[in-house]
Amino acid sequence: MNTPRAYVDARRAAPDLPLCTRRGDPDRALLRLTVRSILPCHNAGMQMGSTEAEAVVKEQIRLLNEGDTAGSAANFAEPALNHGVEVTRDRVEAVLRSLRTAMPDLHTETIEMVSDGEVVVCRSILTGTHLGTPEIPFVQGGVFAMIAPAGKCIEMMQMHWFRVRDGKIVEHWAVRDDLTMARQLGVVDDPFAAPS
Repeated sequence: MNTPRAYVDARRAAPDLPLCTRRGDPDRALLRLTVRSILPCHNAGMQMGSTEAEAVVKEQIRLLNEGDTAGSAANFAEPALNHGVEVTRDRVEAVLRSLRTAMPDLHTETIEMVSDGEVVVCRSILTGTHLGTPEIPFVQGGVFAMIAPAGKCIEMMQMHWFRVRDGKIVEHWAVRDDLTMARQLGVVDDPFAAPS
């Protein structure tokens, strides 16, 4: 299955399906089903193992989802590497706080988590509503700095790679679909949108 083609076909078949729904909305289950059907994976929705490293990453994500940016950042070592750059825990917290400021209802749903020793990799879906301006403009690729908050929802795929040692995250890398987010916020045109 060609994932981009399947996505286009799904969007054309259900043009009224919202790109982003709030937790608890009836359309959310349909949207999840659509996303999972066009993004095939092995063991969808299953979490593998329960190693110490996975527990640290799960806790970091849980605290971020609850809005506890200090607690979430406390799961990082002092200092840690983020995209190959050494950062302090305070800097990690500032980035997480900026994300929550831009999207107060930010939620990360882990679709898959795999680990091997100290390495944990997550495939996840980030949802949120753009309601604020982040203190650090470059978070999420700087997309939030390109447009004023307008209450638009986003839903995007992300991949996160963590290295955990001695119960702390010592290294983090991420790949995000910032282009989809920019389209959902209206920063760039969506080429798959139905003609008006």
